Amino acid sequence: MNKLSKDDTYYKKTMNSYSKDKSTEKKVAVIYEINFRGKTYIGSAFDIKRRKYMHNYKLKKGNHHNAKLQASFDNKIFTDELQFTILEKDIPIDKVYDVEQAYLDELFKNTKPEHIFNISERARHPRVTGWKHTDEWKKKNSERMSGFKHSEYTKAKMSISQKELWSNVEHREKMSDAAKRRPSNRKGVKLSEETKRRISEAKTGKKINYPKTRKNN
Repeated sequence: MNKLSKDDTYYKKTMNSYSKDKSTEKKVAVIYEINFRGKTYIGSAFDIKRRKYMHNYKLKKGNHHNAKLQASFDNKIFTDELQFTILEKDIPIDKVYDVEQAYLDELFKNTKPEHIFNISERARHPRVTGWKHTDEWKKKNSERMSGFKHSEYTKAKMSISQKELWSNVEHREKMSDAAKRRPSNRKGVKLSEETKRRISEAKTGKKINYPKTRKNN
């Protein structure tokens, strides 16, 4: 098993302490802003210290959930340029997404798309709230993201991260067990003789000549 780096060790400690403290008395949040190379990202957090750390950690690992922010990231000037600003704090838990939405509306209204890191104009992910994007929004977002590619640096970091992950025997065993428990979407499907022949040839690398069946007149 691979030895954990200092960052990985701190990450695990941070996550463990947070999971034990999920139901704390703290019921307020903050709206924060990240400024990086002339671009802006707006988000909300109930634990800003942890959120800030997670942004930094994911960017350094090369697998940040925001592809636009990750592509602009350069580890060499990491500590100098990634600037966090608290826009508003002590927001009640039931109001935080409404407040965040107001900031996002203002951001997308007054800022050019190429200067915005946020992928979505919505404060919460559509899968969480049941929100469905309009065709107009989909078209606009498609045009904004058209031609977007990860930098070579980001792709290299992601590759290293995945290789480290899959070199872990415990991780491979967990993924294998999960795959075995997953129900097959091909269950009950009957394959034709032609399909079976092609599968067999692909696996063995040998061409098999099956006798042709004659059709009755």
